[in-house]
Amino acid sequence: MHKAHLITDFRQLFSRKRNTIQGIRAVNNFVSSAVSEACSEPAIALFGHLTTAGALLPTELASLIPREELRGRPPLRVPEGRMVPFVRAQLFVSLMAELEDMFGEVIRRLLLAFPGKITQKTVTVSDLLDAHAIGETVAQVTEVELSSLFYGGPQKLRERLEDVVSGPKLLESVWPDYVEMRARRDIGLHAGWKLNRLYLDKAGEKAAPERTKFLFPEQGYFESACVLATEVCDTLDAHCAAKFANCTPRHVLRELWNQSPLSRVMKYEAAWIDDETPCPSERALSWVWSGTEQLIYDFFLHIYNGDRNKFNAAQIFERWPGTGSSVVRSWLERPFYF
Repeated sequence: MHKAHLITDFRQLFSRKRNTIQGIRAVNNFVSSAVSEACSEPAIALFGHLTTAGALLPTELASLIPREELRGRPPLRVPEGRMVPFVRAQLFVSLMAELEDMFGEVIRRLLLAFPGKITQKTVTVSDLLDAHAIGETVAQVTEVELSSLFYGGPQKLRERLEDVVSGPKLLESVWPDYVEMRARRDIGLHAGWKLNRLYLDKAGEKAAPERTKFLFPEQGYFESACVLATEVCDTLDAHCAAKFANCTPRHVLRELWNQSPLSRVMKYEAAWIDDETPCPSERALSWVWSGTEQLIYDFFLHIYNGDRNKFNAAQIFERWPGTGSSVVRSWLERPFYF
């Protein structure tokens, strides 16, 4: 039952991504400080390794060395200065990977919690035979949709992301910057950070000026990219926390009960004391359930009591085929307890 875990999953996801973004930023600051200290007088032992590494890095990076570190020397005569922009460029690629992984995780978790949002509405017989449960089929279809989504361009990604989170125009203010960052990352990976027409076509309104020769992220740009990534994380975090506030075990228990055959015998409000941690009412505990109804009620007591109340899944599936046992099947995909 992925829906019951959604808020907790989101809280953990956004916290982890926020920390990683700040970690990437901190690595950049560390490398910058370490290189600066290594170049100071008197030179420390690391200086020789730094100079050797810098001499092997692309000469184009020399244009990004801060003026105060040149100390009057020509940029090409300061090989050690190339280390920081080189590492920063790799950190920028990592930053984009974390950002896009976050987009994918948000979509994945929501599609698993709300399979009705999946665009692919049909599956093959082979899919059904390969899967051992409905949840596995849903997970497979979700991965197919995700794998194709990131190849469809940033506009398609935004439309699908906003659709899945039910947040029209949620990312409107930050998306132009993300589009440029994505185009710059692609140029870094596939064209050696050299500005070309493909970049200009993909980057949109935030594209760097055409006179720019190389697109290595300088310090100010990198800082702005980290700020934007954090803003995107915060925006999705706040929206999902509010929009899916009911995706907790407490609320999902009510849904399961209302979907089960027991709801026709006793309403949820009568069967459960709905506090922060729901507990079965005395009326429900003392009710004379039929033999088949008791099987389902034991299942709900198991959610409440854990191992203290066993339930027989095999008998439930045998005596409640189809929709009668669907709540048990959905819970078994990802159990929760009180």
